[in-house]
Amino acid sequence: MKLLQAAGVLSLLLILVVVNSLLNSGSGESPFNPNPVAAAAQRTQEVDGMRLAMKIRSSAEGQPDEVVKADGAYNGETGLTAFTYHVLGASSGAPAKFEAVMNEDAWYFRYPTMLAKMPEGKEWLMMKPLLDIENDNSMPTESPESALRMMSVSGGLRSLGGERVRGVQTKGYALDVEMTAVVAKLREQGQDDLADACEKVAPQMTGPVRMKVYIGGDEVVRRLDETMSVLVDGTPTTTRIRMDIFGLGAHPQIQLPPSSQVYDITPLIEEGVDALGDPS
Repeated sequence: MKLLQAAGVLSLLLILVVVNSLLNSGSGESPFNPNPVAAAAQRTQEVDGMRLAMKIRSSAEGQPDEVVKADGAYNGETGLTAFTYHVLGASSGAPAKFEAVMNEDAWYFRYPTMLAKMPEGKEWLMMKPLLDIENDNSMPTESPESALRMMSVSGGLRSLGGERVRGVQTKGYALDVEMTAVVAKLREQGQDDLADACEKVAPQMTGPVRMKVYIGGDEVVRRLDETMSVLVDGTPTTTRIRMDIFGLGAHPQIQLPPSSQVYDITPLIEEGVDALGDPS
């Protein structure tokens, strides 16, 4: 449940900036015109399928690192993404392996070690998006596009030079995103509901979200790298997420779990996020 709550908080941080109004690539604030990340976001969105590999590492002082590796795939025709997660060096009690299937409407998790504790007939936990963003340009949180749209903010984008990613030569770009700046931008645009939710999370962050993207010569993103630091029970915790994109054109067979096997835990996740704004 702690892993799910952390995933919910992370989704809030990302979804808050998955709005078309932040794609201001024509602004004079950026040395890149047009914005290469905005172009790559569009190009990657047009790919009808891909394979994904992800690694998540969380570090906190005085505690062992928690590492999660995941293999996944995305089917652009159905809009479904699937991951199999492997938990390494995690705290006691965490499952060693679990599955996830997600689309723009919900995330579904299946924990083999928790099946005996689930309500009768239920095998999957479901978590709905924490915010209802009615925007045609918003993307599922763990799809590559959501992070790309965060990086498409024009100001502050900088070049990193070249790097090979799974045999593909890429060009790297970096951006540091301050949540307080995002709040101010949303206020300017009259998106007060989004700004309020973002403002609730901002005090728990101990620095900017540091993002890197590596784009191939075909203008398709090949690697995303995000690092953020937040307070967890008063302890600064740094989480780094790296996602590789490969196998372009794959059409994986992904299906949502039967509704009869699904147990909705969205209210529990919402309670956890609401608690972030409570100093007590």
